Amino acid sequence: MSDTVAPEPATPDPEPADPKDDVWRRRTGFAALVGSEVVKNDFGNRLGATMYGGEVRLGVQLDDHFGVQVPLHFSYGAFKQIDGSVLGVPAGATGTLSATVLADYTWKDRLFVGAGGGVVVLNNPTGPAIHLRAGGYPLVGRTKSGERRRGLSVAGDLRLV
Repeated sequence: MSDTVAPEPATPDPEPADPKDDVWRRRTGFAALVGSEVVKNDFGNRLGATMYGGEVRLGVQLDDHFGVQVPLHFSYGAFKQIDGSVLGVPAGATGTLSATVLADYTWKDRLFVGAGGGVVVLNNPTGPAIHLRAGGYPLVGRTKSGERRRGLSVAGDLRLV
């Protein structure tokens, strides 16, 4: 009789994580902004400003489709009159700060829409805002594990104050 030992069975490689197990995850983003702002002054003149700024978005991705984020927005620019009237035209620098809560839906890792609300400070007056957002990912991919989407987004935002 020989004293041979049977080999131990090989340990199977761990299975890759199922993306569905990674339900709640951190979501962050930042953006450089160029846009416009149109307001009416106390004299009824419509004024417009080209605005430049930035935005930081902090949030939670609930699953592959639904997310909630808080965009913190800052922009600045200079007002110019955009209608024919010349009375009471306050031109000059302006700034905008806003914080909103936005719920969004992503379809097929390519297109997204969102809606929410919050508060906006326009130079001095403060008021409630409705925030609408739509866009897409022209460049999109997955992390090495395949669990998370990463991409460059191009979007349009509309804030009604």
